Amino acid sequence: MSLTQWDFAHVTSASWTAVRICGAGKEFRESLAFSRECIRKTEDAMFQVSEYVRKTSSEDGGVVLDVKHGRMFGLNIVGSKILQLLEQQHTPTEIAQEIASTFGVSADIADRDVREFLETLEKHHLIEARLTSATL
Repeated sequence: MSLTQWDFAHVTSASWTAVRICGAGKEFRESLAFSRECIRKTEDAMFQVSEYVRKTSSEDGGVVLDVKHGRMFGLNIVGSKILQLLEQQHTPTEIAQEIASTFGVSADIADRDVREFLETLEKHHLIEARLTSATL
């Protein structure tokens, strides 16, 4: 999956699993580490797409617009599928299982990559974590 950010100042492209932010410093890395820890602690956390997100998708991927922050992101087909599954109220574990099955990757790789991608979406305020009653 990839998430490519188009901002007014620059264009940043991403690898399959994460966004590379031009000039990302210590604060970003610390925030990402904290986010990873939170997701690991709440493995079955549910996520919701932010109310400020507008998106469209096709067989080639999708485009996500954050109207609050004025940013647009491009998603490849895997990233678009993950966002679709989030909207259908799937947990990260369920999403990873679906990605592994659909795209023929190992469960471990799918799990790791899905969680990294969710962290990236959360860092960019495109999704918000919320706990289910099962995790409280």
